[in-house]
Amino acid sequence: MVNLGGPLRHQELEPLLEAGLDSVWLRAHESDDDAMLEAERWSELLRERGTPCIRSLALWSRDCGDGLHLRGRDVAPVGAQVCSVSVHSMAELVRAEAYPGAVALVSPVFAPTSKLSALPPMGLEGLQLLTLRSRVPCLALGGIEAHRLDGCEAAGAAGAAILGALLTETGREALVTWLQQRRGSVRLPSS
Repeated sequence: MVNLGGPLRHQELEPLLEAGLDSVWLRAHESDDDAMLEAERWSELLRERGTPCIRSLALWSRDCGDGLHLRGRDVAPVGAQVCSVSVHSMAELVRAEAYPGAVALVSPVFAPTSKLSALPPMGLEGLQLLTLRSRVPCLALGGIEAHRLDGCEAAGAAGAAILGALLTETGREALVTWLQQRRGSVRLPSS
């Protein structure tokens, strides 16, 4: 997951893509012309690699050709391909299941490192509770670092969405190592 306007540059993401990262979510809570231009640049770079790019509603446009991520009370525009839906509770899981082909982005599993969250972390037990009841793949989000990925998988997550760990060189290196060790066995759903 990449927050537009943040410090992460495409070059820093390249080693993760080479190691097997299979999709990128572009996220912004608000949009302006600069954010849309940056989203277009990221989308083009990822499209050239054949890497799916999912955008938050603030960055989505009808002609972007990318999938859409919905959060909270977002309503999908007509014709949008919803790829993921934010889930913090059982009620929100039911909402996510209403979108064919979408995954549930379950959070916060751990305390986020990229932002403050008003929601308490659910831990691996809360993640497992949702994954066991879900009819769609669940991706773990919130405080996800390389050393927590195996625990998320054991709790039933089909993969993880990672933001905070991408913001440091150490975090990115640990993720590259994990992806390289798991090459061919990572169960992350493709878009």
